[in-house]
Amino acid sequence: MRWVYALVVLSLLAATPALADIDRGEAAFERGDYETAPGVFRPLAAEGDAQAQHNLGFMYYRGEGVEQDFAAALNWFRKAAAQGSAPAQARLGEMYYRGKGVAKDHAMAANHYRAAAEQGHAHAQSMLAEMYGAGEGVAQNHETAAVWFHRAAAQGYELAQTALSFMYTEGRGVEQDFVQALKWIDLAGAQNAMITAMFRNHLTFRMSDDEIAEGERLAREWNPAP
Repeated sequence: MRWVYALVVLSLLAATPALADIDRGEAAFERGDYETAPGVFRPLAAEGDAQAQHNLGFMYYRGEGVEQDFAAALNWFRKAAAQGSAPAQARLGEMYYRGKGVAKDHAMAANHYRAAAEQGHAHAQSMLAEMYGAGEGVAQNHETAAVWFHRAAAQGYELAQTALSFMYTEGRGVEQDFVQALKWIDLAGAQNAMITAMFRNHLTFRMSDDEIAEGERLAREWNPAP
């Protein structure tokens, strides 16, 4: 079995420079050094590195460091998605949903969002939930929407927490539960109080003091999913 361990060691050694380059490219992108970042990502992407392919696609999508080019973005996202990159799958979902570089196709968008959502990508989970709630590209199903909103909300995704609070308030896709609604709106409000304050006031007007106390307790004791 020594040859197996030797192969593992060699593969790790080979991956180390690529990981260092990815980190260097991402650091350049984050500090706004758009001249350096694409030069780092491009050779790695050409060699088949999925993370570099996604990052390069994102730069083409946004037109940062390169001229905006949806066709190039689509190409790199597809290459990364074919390797199982959840962020790239989510980006493809966005492109098909919005009709950026491709004809708008909500069914295709749902397929790509689902592929990312099943890997735990919170934004994709929330978007897939929205599509089920609206019946866009999939058959409308509020119960399925609630399932996906729950998964995204459990990761601390604020938009999903807000949507889930509304669903519990209205009893849409879930049994009406003001306590759960308050828990989720308080968690969302911790990230974006301006958006949630009015909805929270409307909700608590319909609740007893005991219900409010319980909802607030659940929010305080909540921890995001690992």
